[in-house]
Amino acid sequence: MSFFLIFCFCDLGNIQIENSILRDCQFNKLMVKKKIPKFIYHYTKAINFLLILPLMRLKMGRIEATNDPKEKIRYFEVMVHGDYFDPKDERIEIIEDFLNNYPSITCFSAGDAHKNGFDLPTMWAHYADNHKGICLELNTHKFLYENNPNFIFDNVDYALTAEYNKFSITKNTTKKEILKKLVFLKRDDWSSENEWRLFSLEGEDFCSIKESLESIILGLDFNDEKYLELIKLFIPTKTKIKKIVLDESTQKFGVKTVN
Repeated sequence: MSFFLIFCFCDLGNIQIENSILRDCQFNKLMVKKKIPKFIYHYTKAINFLLILPLMRLKMGRIEATNDPKEKIRYFEVMVHGDYFDPKDERIEIIEDFLNNYPSITCFSAGDAHKNGFDLPTMWAHYADNHKGICLELNTHKFLYENNPNFIFDNVDYALTAEYNKFSITKNTTKKEILKKLVFLKRDDWSSENEWRLFSLEGEDFCSIKESLESIILGLDFNDEKYLELIKLFIPTKTKIKKIVLDESTQKFGVKTVN
């Protein structure tokens, strides 16, 4: 037995649902506990970083404004399989609450067993002005500690195109599995990003990096001394400035300290 459901977004402004199922949950306890990376990395253009510097915070964007086609469209097709379906079930209500709110996210990359989080050429090309921009290295534990504890922080899973936009909801499906598919799933085309996300159902506009900014990493082709002098004026004394260097023999990125 199967059901085909379509949930539609309505452009009604920044709706706040006081009795939201998601809001009543402790978000960070819903997600699967796992080993988080020691550092996460946020790529940006140099000119954008000048807007980040004064208050040391990152802009959180609307989830439908991201670059994955599934997230750009303003509806979800949800395929429900199995013998079980109850529209009053709180797990179905989670989906409705998600679609009736305007959630926001901030995106990061992380390293893995094979490379560092700053050694991602496609990220430099797509998000950091084709290697002329900046990558922010954040201490993950400090970053989570200084921000709203109701934020969810988790890694993105990547799925084949034919599968990633489907839900299979049965009696055994958990809330965290639904949230994972709503927020932390993308097509496998994006897998090279090694993405982690900070998610807010309430649509918060900013997250802080004041205590967690470890290093500012300048791109391989960054050469604007005026920007560099401004950066030195604003950053905390504990924050290091580094620059990407290319190992021509391995074609891997490394860093050297500038300050």
